[in-house]
Amino acid sequence: MTKFFEENKANFKAPEYRKFIFATLDAAKLADPASIPDADVKARYDADRDTIYSTQEKRAVRQIIFTKEDEAKAAVEKIAAGSSFDDLVTERKLTAADTDLGTIEKRSIADKAVADAAFALEKGKVSDVIKGQFGFVVVTVNDIIAGSTQSLETVADSIKIKLATEKAKASIRDLHDKIEDQRAAAKPLAEIAKENNLSLVTIDASDRLGLSNDGTSLPALDGQNQLINAVFSSDVGVDNEAITLRSGGYIWFDVLAITPPRDRSFDEAKEKVLNAWREDDLAKRLQAKADELVQAVKSGKSITMLAGELGVEAKDAKGLKRSAQSEGLSPQAVSAAFSVPVKETTSALGNNPDERVILTVESSALGDSATALADAGRIADQMRRSLSDDYANAYVLRTQQDLGVTVNDRVRAMALGLN
Repeated sequence: MTKFFEENKANFKAPEYRKFIFATLDAAKLADPASIPDADVKARYDADRDTIYSTQEKRAVRQIIFTKEDEAKAAVEKIAAGSSFDDLVTERKLTAADTDLGTIEKRSIADKAVADAAFALEKGKVSDVIKGQFGFVVVTVNDIIAGSTQSLETVADSIKIKLATEKAKASIRDLHDKIEDQRAAAKPLAEIAKENNLSLVTIDASDRLGLSNDGTSLPALDGQNQLINAVFSSDVGVDNEAITLRSGGYIWFDVLAITPPRDRSFDEAKEKVLNAWREDDLAKRLQAKADELVQAVKSGKSITMLAGELGVEAKDAKGLKRSAQSEGLSPQAVSAAFSVPVKETTSALGNNPDERVILTVESSALGDSATALADAGRIADQMRRSLSDDYANAYVLRTQQDLGVTVNDRVRAMALGLN
């Protein structure tokens, strides 16, 4: 392990850590729901009752539109004589899709006359002739889902929180300006936080990923990514601008100390070294075993016989395409199948890091002309994109050489899903 550590020392390097303090001005924390009068709650409830706190009645409505009024009247008479609405649909050679408006609210029916008639009907009944915007209409209602309204008592607490938060947001700008004036006057952030009843948080050590020096994540907070990025873009003694949060709040911070990156000793990194060494050793042994099995097949042993000895199942993969995914096979295995001649055996990474696939290509065939043309077009598009990427990469490479490169580890980790 010591040798492995020395050969891969850069992988176990301690990152740069920064110590900082911050204070957050958050409307939700400043909000005081208990201070909201009941009259204000009632007024907001009345204003929002129909749109937020009520579920409108819905009906499953079907309609038939006639161009002539006498045809519509004749249809209604047939209903009165015992025919069903479905009989009319069949007679006029319509489909369910032609007549079904869906289960909808009254306001969803554009034709007011049709809406009024449909929502006045009893379930299962058929309307009289309605003079609509686009003809003469007959409707029926197959189902009715009653509407409901939440009581004031049920939603009063949530309304108080909403009103209190709105009130806090309205006053937060004044407090922001006051704190900015105090910062401009070089007042310490600790004193500012105390004077304005803000919690002051001290982070003794954080890297660019938001991890402490023992590898644990920092406490979750609104705007954490913005804060970490800003901290690592600042320096000790710098007067930093406030970070604006999506919620409308603000974060003020000061960098107190910077610990530069350094090489860890073997003892410090021993646990990480052990895990990495095990993964590396497993990968090497897996590959060695895969190479051994490939050689066994090349020496005359069949894949089926090999699978039996290993206690696994030999499977057939037919109709593989170079550019298409295959169920059960990793992309690496598909690529490997197209990298060797027919009757050749090779190995590839499986769907998991600790899995290897041994495969033999039994046959190969050209696709049909239509597929070939489609593939040719796709390949041409890929080549155009590749050329465009090459030009862009050449430009980026030259720019990197001229200006140098820095890595934002936090953004990298976010892109890779590591945090």
